Amino acid sequence: MEGSSVHQAKKAAILLFFVTAQHSYVSGQQGEVGDVVPNLHRCDGSALVCPTGTTCCPGGCAPGVSANCCSNDEGGGACPRGSICARDGGCDLLEEDGDNSHSSTARMVLCNPDPAVLTQVYGLVVDSGDAPDETSSPLLPYFSTGGDLLRRDVMPAIKTTVVMFHGYRYNYDADTHLCAAMAAASSRLQQKDEVLFVSAWFLRPSDDISEVWDGDDGRILRWDYHDSWRYGGEGKTRNGEEGVSSFYCLDALVERLYDYQKFPNLESVTFVGDSFGADLVLRWSLLTSAWKPHLRVVGINPYSYVYLTPSRRPLGDT
Repeated sequence: MEGSSVHQAKKAAILLFFVTAQHSYVSGQQGEVGDVVPNLHRCDGSALVCPTGTTCCPGGCAPGVSANCCSNDEGGGACPRGSICARDGGCDLLEEDGDNSHSSTARMVLCNPDPAVLTQVYGLVVDSGDAPDETSSPLLPYFSTGGDLLRRDVMPAIKTTVVMFHGYRYNYDADTHLCAAMAAASSRLQQKDEVLFVSAWFLRPSDDISEVWDGDDGRILRWDYHDSWRYGGEGKTRNGEEGVSSFYCLDALVERLYDYQKFPNLESVTFVGDSFGADLVLRWSLLTSAWKPHLRVVGINPYSYVYLTPSRRPLGDT
């Protein structure tokens, strides 16, 4: 492995393109749910538990509900929908004429999520006032491999943090993106315990998270059905507090993650946005005043790009 675990984590963030580019956001049922909360399903004939937006494969969960699992003889892992497992360890894309010899994509790495990570949502205080109150201020829900970021315990092992921002989704997609991030990074990291994974969750008014959230539901921020959070729109709580911009939510994440008393050995933070999440992080990156050393932003599959100059590609030029 080349370089430090931090360098490898940055490479893993770029590799997320291959595990999210052909994401399917249609919820599928695979096996009996049993006593597992609604955002997870237990794989048939296995103790493995996967997020609803993933496919059960031998050895782990593959991003997307229609992924093609590859056998151990084929090198393991999985291929995105519309492709098959190739002998060279990649995936051959299926063409309309049935000829799959022209193009290929990377093999997806499987994730093996700890159910405890995906059955507990935490809340980040994001009040835009001068003195946010941890007992009453609005909260942005998130999943985290390191537990509650508001806890006062010190985490000296963490050197880098990867924060995922989901795209247009049905319910419970933040956990699928967390799984995808962990899968992409797992093949690149030597010291996995040095990386903290977080996945932010932008809810709509009707989203029910009672199975994974045991706090005050009235404090949770929710955005309108136009998903205005992707361009800085204000989320509101059921308790009636003033709206809070999604951009400020990212500012609050930066402030929390760069707490050197909690993370004394932190070296870098990477924000990775997919689809609408990419729209969010790219626009936020140009407007925020919360930049810190070694903070990076990666946008995957945005609906539109932010241009820094008047230059544009000619119409029809790809």
